Amino acid sequence: HLLKDVNLILKEAENLGLNTTVLKAVQAVVAQTLEKGWTDTDYSSIFNAIVPED
Repeated sequence: HLLKDVNLILKEAENLGLNTTVLKAVQAVVAQTLEKGWTDTDYSSIFNAIVPED
């Protein structure tokens, strides 16, 4: 699950004292994608979460 992986990477980056600004943004987008119910789609669902339909 992508969000689980992002959360693990974010936690480790924080433990290392790294800048996590971009990781937190990625985490938010992935969470938004899941909240929309797009759990069984591929990475294109992340694009759909970022770029709304007109």
